[in-house]
Amino acid sequence: MNLSLIHQLLTSGVKSIRVGNIIFFLRMGKVCQRVLNGANSGKNWKRTEKRVESNEQFAGDRRMSSHMKDVYEMLPVWQHAAAYRTGNTKTSDSYRHRVNHGFITPQGEVKDFKHFVVSDGALLLPLHMSMTRENNAITLTWDNQSHSASARATDIIHVIVIGSTRPDALMLLHGPVVTRAEGTATFEVEAEKGEILHVYPFFGNAENNTFSPNEYFEALANIEASA
Repeated sequence: MNLSLIHQLLTSGVKSIRVGNIIFFLRMGKVCQRVLNGANSGKNWKRTEKRVESNEQFAGDRRMSSHMKDVYEMLPVWQHAAAYRTGNTKTSDSYRHRVNHGFITPQGEVKDFKHFVVSDGALLLPLHMSMTRENNAITLTWDNQSHSASARATDIIHVIVIGSTRPDALMLLHGPVVTRAEGTATFEVEAEKGEILHVYPFFGNAENNTFSPNEYFEALANIEASA
């Protein structure tokens, strides 16, 4: 089987192809291969502690990655991010999985909130953003910067929140459409009493086909939240 046919099959949705003792697979849009040897296949394969841990971590990463596919409500955030970083929209699942590897527990929960990524892309993220929390209201402010080549006054702010009581669940906040030009936005969040909120704002253009990297804020529950 020649490489052009293998590439065609992999890009059409086939996860992997085995030819003899070689496994071909797609990574970041490129055909890669792994050679099977006696220690890793057949009767000689052993379920070591390291392999068990690796499999459990992979399962946790995939669980979170699959959950993230359903969070954005048709916003093609990861398709744009993959195209922007790799040149291939078809790698959006693997790109989302890769950039958050190391930030997820084997149970599929976020453990490194600061470095966890919910958006990436070509739009400008304002250099100076701030966040305040009053009860369950999150207010964000930012510099307009719509004069930049990678920003428009009509860009729309989006916010994803993760609560400390459910580190496995992302919430896309809903509210009035607020543009970059307005410089401030307030969102209501459902939170339990004393719950810390991890806030991830990012921008998308008016056509919803280009997005920015996300910012991160930790919103402490210093004012009593409603149950």
